[in-house]
Amino acid sequence: MKATLSIIGTISFATVLLAQTVSYSRPEEGLRYREVTTTAATITTAQGPFAITTSHDAVIALSFADGDSVFAAYESLQLNTETPMGAMSPDTAPIIGKPFILVLHDSGHVETIATPEVTQEISDQSALQWQFFDFFLTLPDDELRMGTTWSDSSRAEKGGTVQFWKAEFNVVGDTTVSGIHALVVDARFKTKQVISGPGPAPGMTAEAELNGWEAGKFYFAPSAGIMVGRSRKGGLSGLTNIIGGPAPMQLQNEMTYESTIELLSSGE
Repeated sequence: MKATLSIIGTISFATVLLAQTVSYSRPEEGLRYREVTTTAATITTAQGPFAITTSHDAVIALSFADGDSVFAAYESLQLNTETPMGAMSPDTAPIIGKPFILVLHDSGHVETIATPEVTQEISDQSALQWQFFDFFLTLPDDELRMGTTWSDSSRAEKGGTVQFWKAEFNVVGDTTVSGIHALVVDARFKTKQVISGPGPAPGMTAEAELNGWEAGKFYFAPSAGIMVGRSRKGGLSGLTNIIGGPAPMQLQNEMTYESTIELLSSGE
C-alpha cells in the first residue's frame, strides 16, 4: 500500500519561473489528503532486540472556517502493528469524523488547538495528537522561485512529549501533479523528541531522548496556495531509561520511517 503522486506532465527545469510571494489559501470546498506512513523499529533490551513494524493509512478532510481556523477529520484510518507476539489492528471507528481544531497560519505553521477523544486501543499504537505538527510545508518570507532557499524550525509540547524540528528548504524544480502546476521543494530536517511518561509497570517511569533526520520533497502549488503532495523518509535513535524498578534499565531505540501525502481532491 503506497500512495503515489500522479505525475501527468512536467515543465522543464530550464524554464525561468516568475517569482511569486505565496501563502496558504483556504478553499471554500475544503481539501482531502491521503497519508501513508510505515515504520520499522528495533528496541534492544538486556534480553536482545525486539522488532516492531507499523503502518498508518489515513484519508483526512480539511474544512476551513473563519480566519485561520481549520477543522480536520479522518474519513478513514487504518492502523497496523506487528511484533514478535503477533499483529494488532485497533478499531478506529470511534475517531472517524471527529474534528481536530487547528490554526493554519499563512506560512504553513500549524497549531493543534483541540483533539478528539481517542480510545486507549488507538493511542497505544499511534500518537494522533501529533498528526499535524509537521504536516504542511512552511513557506519563506521571500518570493518563491527556482533556487529559493530558507530555513525554519518549530517546537511543540503535548503531555509528556516535546518535539522539535529544524529544517532547510530549497526549491529545486517544478512539475505537474494531478493537473496542477507545483514547485518541488527539497526538505532536510533535524528532529528531536524528549519523552517522559509511565514505565512498563506501576511505579516505573520512562524517559527518552531521540534524535533524528529526515529527507524528502514537498510539492506546493503557488497559484492555488495549496500543498499537493509530499514524500519523505527518516530515522530516529536514542536511549530510553526506565526508572523506579528493582534496577534501572536502559533501552536502545532505532527507528526508520517512510511517508507520503497525496492530494485527493479539493473537497468534491
